[in-house]
Amino acid sequence: MNKLYELLQKIKQRPGLYLGVKSLTLLNVFIGGYAICQSDYNQQESNLFNGFQEHIQKKYKISSTQSWAKIIDFYSATDADAFDLFFKLFEEFLKDNPENLA
Repeated sequence: MNKLYELLQKIKQRPGLYLGVKSLTLLNVFIGGYAICQSDYNQQESNLFNGFQEHIQKKYKISSTQSWAKIIDFYSATDADAFDLFFKLFEEFLKDNPENLA
């Protein structure tokens, strides 16, 4: 199982423990930091998010260069709602792209 995916599941269950508050903005920063750490130590995992940007753009019919996090945030009432929507959309994405979990 992908280590980042396992970590994301822990964050989903207890966001306050890992992020301080339930926030897509903070989750996105956390994911970015994780990716930088992996790159710096040459421990690149399979890309869990490979194709996720395109998936979100297609779902919301967005052709701009806005990040997946900004798009999800735009369609959410609060940052906490965006956090929940991210996990819903991400699970849908992984259901269609199970190879990303390898």
